[in-house]
Amino acid sequence: MALFAPGRRVSIEMVTHAEQVLREWGYNVARGASVLNQTHAYHGATAQERLADFQRLIDDPTVRAIFCIRGGYGTTQFLDAIDWRAFRQSPKWIVGFSDVTALHLQLLSIGCISIHGLMPVQYPKAGQAEPLAHLKEILMGNLQPLQWSTHPANRPGHARGILAGGNLSLLADSLGTKSAPDMRGKILVMEEVDEPLYKVDRMLTQLQRSGMFSNLAALLAGYFTGIHHTDIAYSTTVEEMILSKVPAGLPVAFGFPSGHEAPNYSWLSGAEAAVAIGESSRLHYV
Repeated sequence: MALFAPGRRVSIEMVTHAEQVLREWGYNVARGASVLNQTHAYHGATAQERLADFQRLIDDPTVRAIFCIRGGYGTTQFLDAIDWRAFRQSPKWIVGFSDVTALHLQLLSIGCISIHGLMPVQYPKAGQAEPLAHLKEILMGNLQPLQWSTHPANRPGHARGILAGGNLSLLADSLGTKSAPDMRGKILVMEEVDEPLYKVDRMLTQLQRSGMFSNLAALLAGYFTGIHHTDIAYSTTVEEMILSKVPAGLPVAFGFPSGHEAPNYSWLSGAEAAVAIGESSRLHYV
């Protein structure tokens, strides 16, 4: 197992706590060479240093999983320069969410499954003990179904397809690039944090204009955390925005337990799953 910092700089406390958790699970833990660089104000290391670090980890046959310590911004700075040839011959888990969505979308484009989920920055936070145990089970090969409460804005229905998506900003950012996802027949997951409502609407509109919503199997909306008004209040809710952008009749579930809040449960990007949306919602792998 290895710890990696793809974007925003990390603290020694984040690193040592993650190492303690993973060692308690019985794993040997290595650190990426650039993890504790503190030479840059926002990123811990340059894009080239982070690329070299990540490349070494994905090429190392002794590393079976790479845990991205936190998100922020920075993964797309080196994304297109990654050489995936060794990885495709011997895949390993890439774990993270938020800015790490960029890696999940790239892996989706080459047919590899990855873990969208809890990162070390969240491990010690309140409400994340069960999601952390759930992540451990995934790493052991035990894929448990996820269930969550109903939401008044849900559109009930059943669907089956490949799970894909992640952070809304990164989905919008991928458009026009080689990692832009083909969402035909897929179950799209979306979450976001700390954006004004009008920007959320703008990104959703961009996805709609691109055709991303046109042929989905279903949509699961995770947490939209810290979404706020600017100086002028926006008149619609996130739920209303989403429902206005997707095709009529598409099964939609809100409150999927994924994103920048607790509990943040992990799910497999690129894996086939079935979802039932009704009085409560349920997702299981098939």
